[in-house]
Amino acid sequence: MRLFKKTILAFLECPRLGYFESSAERSLTRDESEDAARRLHLAQGRLLGERARREFPGGILIEGKNFDAALRATRRAIASGSRILYEAAFAHDSVGARLDLFLREGRDRWRLWEVKSGTETREEYLRDLAVQLHVMDGLGMRARGGLLLVDREATYESPTIFRSVDCDADARERIPAVREAARELARFPRLAERPPAALGRTCRDCAYRDACWPDLPSPSVLDFYQGENGWRNVERLLREGIMDLSAVPPTASLTRIQKRQVDATRARCLVVERGARSALTRAVRRPLHFLDFEAARFPVPLFTGQHPYDLIPFQWSCHIDRGAGASPEHRDFLWTAGGDPSRAFAESLLRETEKEGSVVVYSIFEQETIRTLAERFPDLRAPLENLHTRIFDLLPVLRRHFYHPDFRGSFSIKSVLPVLVPGRSYDSLEIGDGLEAVWAYYRLTCEAIPEEERSRLAASLLAYCEQDSLALRDVYHALLRCSARSTT
Repeated sequence: MRLFKKTILAFLECPRLGYFESSAERSLTRDESEDAARRLHLAQGRLLGERARREFPGGILIEGKNFDAALRATRRAIASGSRILYEAAFAHDSVGARLDLFLREGRDRWRLWEVKSGTETREEYLRDLAVQLHVMDGLGMRARGGLLLVDREATYESPTIFRSVDCDADARERIPAVREAARELARFPRLAERPPAALGRTCRDCAYRDACWPDLPSPSVLDFYQGENGWRNVERLLREGIMDLSAVPPTASLTRIQKRQVDATRARCLVVERGARSALTRAVRRPLHFLDFEAARFPVPLFTGQHPYDLIPFQWSCHIDRGAGASPEHRDFLWTAGGDPSRAFAESLLRETEKEGSVVVYSIFEQETIRTLAERFPDLRAPLENLHTRIFDLLPVLRRHFYHPDFRGSFSIKSVLPVLVPGRSYDSLEIGDGLEAVWAYYRLTCEAIPEEERSRLAASLLAYCEQDSLALRDVYHALLRCSARSTT
């Protein structure tokens, strides 16, 4: 069995995770379909790789997914005297590696660069580099390692968008751990049992959680809201062996939200705390504009003047509620062309959201986007700042005053909507979350796709964003009704 860095890095994070990533059980415990997040990650990785090759021209690309064929092609390229290789393949013992950039610096000296989408050095990057250096050392090749990180100060016009970090020494400190991980992983096919693992707060979002902990109670303490340092309480409860959320003792140290979670779990119903109705009504005035944005941040600049990870707002949807039984009015905007959508986004938003009434949003994202647009376009600053002053954020009110056990520790609109408004969900939509929306926008603006596919993606984006703003309206009115009935 040949090991690659993904599995080794998984083992270093958690031995049980490495086991699942390397074992035959993987197909039984994890959906292997490429979701939007993975597809977007791969697409952005390709763009970064292509940009890095442009900045280190003249090399040979070792193509193909067949690793053994790539090994042979790499050997031929080195033997022929090539000085720069892209995606070079090497193997030592049981470990295989593909190197982003491999440069000859002398007769027997090489430099390898790993291209990363991050802007700062991270532990996972150093471990990644350590895997590559482990293979180089095993082959007796003298190579120094480094990272090419994205430079936030660069622009589309800059000769480079990367910042080089020579971190060879730091990465080499991690080679012993990599070597030991490879040894342990090689044993896994012969193990009669899975390796031991400790349940921790990071297990909450692990793809293998259900397979790894099939007897975990529901709800468990992993379902506790972990914001506001609530994760510390989760870790303490796990150390004490308390896993069932309903079994948490009254004396346990919990945040206010976590205490409300316990109350709701035991009562098996929605808990509404005092002051909820006032919080929902005192700061709003009609007409109410229920507003949702979609935006992207890409590591590779796509148009003139853009920096890596600059905000690209490409879509909004608004439902206007005038009250008195009137049906909500829907207005929206979607950018599907190339170039920067920011100006058109801002102008359409100001044109369609009127000058009076509260603007109801869900999280600070819309507020931050409006501030960013006001800084970018001085001539639009005054009306954008006026729009900003009218914003009412529903999310803090929900967190502060409400909880239902079926929220399962999440206050996302997709988690609370089907609980508060039975029968409403995102299940029937082709695009069901923000990452899928960004992936669709990326395909519309960066890929050559058939016109029929473009029309389908655009229609799906419009339907998704419309659902978001309508869901916001429905949740707001559901909370109003619940707060009116509550005597808490």
